[in-house]
Amino acid sequence: RRAAAQRAVVAERTAALGETNERLDELKSEVERKGDAAGDTDPLVNIRAALAALREETMQLELSVGIIHQQLGRRQVARADRVRKKSARSRGSVDSRGTAGGASTANSNEALAESLSLDDEGSLGLESS
Repeated sequence: RRAAAQRAVVAERTAALGETNERLDELKSEVERKGDAAGDTDPLVNIRAALAALREETMQLELSVGIIHQQLGRRQVARADRVRKKSARSRGSVDSRGTAGGASTANSNEALAESLSLDDEGSLGLESS
C-alpha cells in the first residue's frame, strides 16, 4: 500500500512538473518574442523617414505658398499702378516714369520681398502685412 501511495505521489508530481515545464517553455517563447520586438528598430526608422518626408513636403508647400503670395502681391501692385495711372491721366498728372503720384513699383516690390523671410528652421515663413 505504501508503495502504491508513493507511486501516486510521484505520478502527481511528475504531471505537475510536466505542466510547469510547458508553462516555462511558453514564458521563454513569449520573452524571446518581446525581446525581438523591442530590439527591432525598423518601425522607428520608418517613422523617422516618414517625418523627414513630411518636413520636405511642408517646406515645398511653404515655398509654393510664398511664390504665390509674391505673385499675388506683384499683380496687386501692378493693378494699383494701372488704376493710379488711369486716374492720373484723367487728371493729367503722370510723372516722367509713368507712375501716378510718384509711387514706384520697384519700392512696392521691395517691400513685398522683405515680407517673405526664412524662419529659424530654414522654412519659408510669411510675415503678415
